[in-house]
Amino acid sequence: MTAIESPEDLCELRATEDKGLGLFATRDIQAGEQVILDRQILGCRDYPDLAQRTFEAIREFDKLSKSDQDDYLSLYSWQEPTVVEELRQLLAGPTHGAIPLDQIEPSIRVVTILRSNGFQQYENRLGEDGEVAWGRRTVFPWASRFNHSCDPNLVWSTSWVPGYWQARANRDIEEGTELTISYVPAGLPHEERRKQLSRYWGFICACDLCERSDSAVDEETKDARQTLQEGYEQEGGTIAVQQGTSEEIITRYERRIQILDQPRSLSQLYFAYLDAADFCQHLAENNSKEELAHLEERVQLLEQAYATGVQVWGPGDQMVLDTAWHIKTLKQRLGKAGVSV
Repeated sequence: MTAIESPEDLCELRATEDKGLGLFATRDIQAGEQVILDRQILGCRDYPDLAQRTFEAIREFDKLSKSDQDDYLSLYSWQEPTVVEELRQLLAGPTHGAIPLDQIEPSIRVVTILRSNGFQQYENRLGEDGEVAWGRRTVFPWASRFNHSCDPNLVWSTSWVPGYWQARANRDIEEGTELTISYVPAGLPHEERRKQLSRYWGFICACDLCERSDSAVDEETKDARQTLQEGYEQEGGTIAVQQGTSEEIITRYERRIQILDQPRSLSQLYFAYLDAADFCQHLAENNSKEELAHLEERVQLLEQAYATGVQVWGPGDQMVLDTAWHIKTLKQRLGKAGVSV
């Protein structure tokens, strides 16, 4: 597998205790440091129609070199029974031209690997309806090796460097620590996270954050996500489990930002602003009456993140530029709704 910037100096692939293979830090990594910049191995248009998605995935796979096909087929594939049966009927049916019987199961694996490992890529523009124009679902060989955590130590994007997948540390990481990303959007309650992970990836999350969520021993941790745990002020902290009312969660975000608002913590402060902005997006999507107000709050938090990012990495950093783009598109959306920000 080949990444644009090889991760081999920062991480290595090895067995975990209970999740198969995973990537682990081979040295200390600082918050904000780039861990990997990965090139796609396969990409398809993210059509709403299953048949279009399926046959395009098969066509694109057939175009790959033998080496790339081998790398692709080595990736995890969640064979969800109802999806597999739907694909089997589609591939064997006459509507789209049946494929040879001996190619049906290999083709199903090609499609389910894309379903399990595909990241959404979009062009930095808005569609006619004012929404972000999602374009492609793309598989990256190294990115697909990161395991999930609801409290990930990496944040990733496919737009910081358009056409590629990039991950950065969202806090300081010690040598030997497993590197993780989140497979689900920020801001989801515990039960919704578990539901999505079970449905789309076929596992029940047992990360430290979810295990604490199920425990009746630590009520404060059970009642929180994106809050500060014991020792946070001294050690730099980790993120716990999001429960409680919106007001309580927002208060915890504000407390996290307040504690990190100091020169030695600016890189972590940047991600704290992004986390809070993501939660405002979640509130906007789930409360139509207050949607615009929550989007205004999101803009303000992104502007704070942008200013912090400029201090840490400079205005030309791709991650900072991506934040600026989100601010611009949100302001355009709010402007169309008659809101001046």
